[in-house]
Amino acid sequence: MTKKQSNTQAKPSVPSAGALRAAVALNEDGRWDEQVMAEIIDHETGVAKLLKAAEKAFDYLQGVRSGNVWEESDIVERLNQAISKATGGKS
Repeated sequence: MTKKQSNTQAKPSVPSAGALRAAVALNEDGRWDEQVMAEIIDHETGVAKLLKAAEKAFDYLQGVRSGNVWEESDIVERLNQAISKATGGKS
């Protein structure tokens, strides 16, 4: 195995809850592996990367929230709700 091949091998991933719901909805006849379908959905849409970025932003905003403009804004709560929805309530 070359160095390039070892760097490009697929890493096991956990698909987002939204991708799993989409895979189940698309797989009405049960012919395909829904886990694999969900991983493809996440990869092709970039949802997994977007979710990680949102989680990092939420953590950051939580840290600077008190005594700040965020105190009066609902952006932190809206971001948390979006993360919760994307993860199936596991935020």
